[in-house]
Amino acid sequence: DDDDDDDDIADARLANVMGHEMSHALLRHGGERISKSQMVLFAQSALSFVVWALVPDGVFEFLHIRAILGLEGLQQSILNIMLSLPNTRAQETEADYLGLLLSSAACYDPRQAPVLWEKFAAMKEAKGQEPPEILSTHPHSNKRAENLIGWQKDAYEMRTMCKCGPLVKHGQESQHYFTFSRFLGSNNETPNE
Repeated sequence: DDDDDDDDIADARLANVMGHEMSHALLRHGGERISKSQMVLFAQSALSFVVWALVPDGVFEFLHIRAILGLEGLQQSILNIMLSLPNTRAQETEADYLGLLLSSAACYDPRQAPVLWEKFAAMKEAKGQEPPEILSTHPHSNKRAENLIGWQKDAYEMRTMCKCGPLVKHGQESQHYFTFSRFLGSNNETPNE
């Protein structure tokens, strides 16, 4: 019976990941990224023009080609941090939300979505692999877990609309489970305690 619970938990977590990836396609994030990259390219070209126009000619003769290319790379990195990365983090957050709703509509346990990201955060922190969010294409794993906890009411409403059965307590709910079960209130589907 414990093996069935473990399978249900793994299935719910996998369903959330699959829902997340499907959401990128449904929300057309690929096309959005392409159109945003054109904006970044335009901004980079405009900034390069301004720099080349304002800097006296003698400076470029003094600098070696490596230094000039390094400045171009720095400019590209700054524009990426300012324009591209916030947009991709927003897309990831959108996909997290819709993915949670899709997996909930398929009657998977929405409580497992934040658990997945809490476990991922713990793994990344243990290995020291979580870069500063400003330099990342994705929100921090802990932030994703917090968002998913905040969206549990919507997920439960989706499960109710889709006539999913009641959830059972597996013992592997998010460490914040009791916080969001109180948030949901007694009128919503809650696990047996």
